[in-house]
Amino acid sequence: MILNKNNVNFLQSYDIPKEKQEKLIEYTKMLIEYKSNLTSIKDINKAFEYHIIDSLTPFLKITLNGKRFVDVGTGGGVPGIPLAICYPDINFFLVESIKKKTNALKIFKDVLNLDNVFIFNSRIEEFANNHKDEFDYGTCRALARADVALEYTVPLIKKFGKVFLYKGPAFKEEEKLFADKASQILKVIQKKIIEYSLSDKKRFLIEYEKYDETPNKYPRKTGIPLKRPLGGKI
Repeated sequence: MILNKNNVNFLQSYDIPKEKQEKLIEYTKMLIEYKSNLTSIKDINKAFEYHIIDSLTPFLKITLNGKRFVDVGTGGGVPGIPLAICYPDINFFLVESIKKKTNALKIFKDVLNLDNVFIFNSRIEEFANNHKDEFDYGTCRALARADVALEYTVPLIKKFGKVFLYKGPAFKEEEKLFADKASQILKVIQKKIIEYSLSDKKRFLIEYEKYDETPNKYPRKTGIPLKRPLGGKI
């Protein structure tokens, strides 16, 4: 399996060291070849673009000074594992409710020798109630609408910590209104939107900062954030 020119150019243009490049490629291979279906994309170049380049591109424009980063609903480890490879001085906590996926994550962690990755098999609402205000950063990618993703993630973050949501064009067209309502309730403020492209498709990383303590009742009980989202029904 050989990466195409565009993917190679990405690795070279950001001066990603050879050892990290090899780990990113090896992780992509393991992800698409794993016995259980962790991704619908089975072409290595498409998978590398969609999972690796999408995960890393916006963060290459951000300075991360904190030490604890939680990835909510990580699935097969995206974006947590690519970020952990590129930021070895930060500890990444990957939370996933499906056991077969956390089993895969443990294998990936061992093969890639990622001592800065910690894996939790848990519903996020339960995990959040046991780990409130513990993390400097949190992220959520392709899991839920923005207001729901914020309810899952914000309670985990320390005051003045950051939450990063990966979103497509629908964020500005639809989701921002829902996210703005949830932001007021959860005590976070949108700080910036980083725009980038993926195969000519617009992508956004939305950065929020937590300016006050999250009200104690959040996140609500398992299933409630999805059934009764803070931003309201569509």
